[in-house]
Amino acid sequence: MFLLAVTQASNNDKLVTDMQNKLTEIQQHELEFLNNFITHLGWIFGGVVSVIGIIAIYIGYANRQAEKKMKDAEKVLGEAEAVRLALIQDQADLTAYREEIRREFLQLTSLVNSEEITNLKKDIAILSVTSQIRNNYEEVQRVIDAGWKDYNTLLQNGKFDLISEYKQCKLAAITIRKKINLPIADLTKANELLEESIKWREKASNAVTKLHFDAELLRVNIYMKEHPEELELPDE
Repeated sequence: MFLLAVTQASNNDKLVTDMQNKLTEIQQHELEFLNNFITHLGWIFGGVVSVIGIIAIYIGYANRQAEKKMKDAEKVLGEAEAVRLALIQDQADLTAYREEIRREFLQLTSLVNSEEITNLKKDIAILSVTSQIRNNYEEVQRVIDAGWKDYNTLLQNGKFDLISEYKQCKLAAITIRKKINLPIADLTKANELLEESIKWREKASNAVTKLHFDAELLRVNIYMKEHPEELELPDE
């Protein structure tokens, strides 16, 4: 019995020793695990710190790029706003210009259709016709002056029938001169006087041509009468 108790006690001590060894082994394993965990955790933490650093660097770069892009965008927006305001101003100026042109056109249209312009057109037309009449009168007078010598030749020799048309033209020129020296307010009368001046210009030209022919013929006759010997044929 005693031996059994001693043997049992011995077995218990061995069991305790084994348990202590197991506990020590477990503790060592736990310490190794903790050391490995701490080491791995340090690696992981270092990696995380590196990643965070890289992310921080990227974020800083991204922020700088974003700020640059924001500044560029603000610049572009500012320029766009300036262009928009300029376009608005140009549109306003164009609208004002069109309105001014419209008013001026209406004023011009009103002026063109006014009685004042109508009278002005009539006065210009009368002046134009009067200028033509004056030119015709000056042509008649020039032709009459050119025939004055022939007229006197025929008059001095009593050829009154040959100078009547010339005298009519001379009187007509005087009448036309008096009419154009008076104010002409009617375009119809101005045109009538123009037709009359054209008629007398043609008559004066024909009359002086005929007058010159008659005067030359008379001069030849007078010369032949004064020198009859020139009519004699030479002796053969």
